Amino acid sequence: MTTTKNIIFDVSEVLTKRLHDQKWSNQLLAEEYGIPLSQIEAFFEEFIRVGGRVQGMSVEDFWNIKTVNMGTIPLSALVLSTKRHENDLAVNEEMVELLKTLQPNYRLFALTNAWKPGHPFKKDLEQYFEAFVQSCDIKLQKPDPAVFQYMLDTYNLTPKETLFIDNKLKNTEVARTFKMEVFHFTNTSSLIENLRELKVLITSSV
Repeated sequence: MTTTKNIIFDVSEVLTKRLHDQKWSNQLLAEEYGIPLSQIEAFFEEFIRVGGRVQGMSVEDFWNIKTVNMGTIPLSALVLSTKRHENDLAVNEEMVELLKTLQPNYRLFALTNAWKPGHPFKKDLEQYFEAFVQSCDIKLQKPDPAVFQYMLDTYNLTPKETLFIDNKLKNTEVARTFKMEVFHFTNTSSLIENLRELKVLITSSV
């Protein structure tokens, strides 16, 4: 087995965690306006897809080009739901403790699909990484293979010595095609168990 030397972490819902269920904010909106949850989710899925191509796009920017019919829901309610969703995240302190353990022995990188400059948790997390890479800065977004090629080339990483961790299975599947070791993140304890199986150096206290 090749020794792990580099670890790339996704940020949202890996290094951060939700205080409520993922669909919480949209469910509140659906109940308030009597609109199917699936319709609201379709709107935000399109918003994320388009926003990933347009740096800094806001809900207000997207409102006039949306294709999903939002019925009686006003723009102001969608803006409120977006902010409620964004503010429902907190730093995953268990993961921070893990980063502190890994930092002396490994090259650590953060790779996030955030399309807006100024990630809300960057100031809290960037100290643990050699680089905190955002999609809006490199104009590339996971799972585009070019993202992974960018990381390998820019930071001179050997794929077989690199572990990629993400909560979205499609992102890990693409990373695997580059011969990286991958881990589909679901919770901190299973990640720690996997790291120990890979002989990654972590303290017993984590």
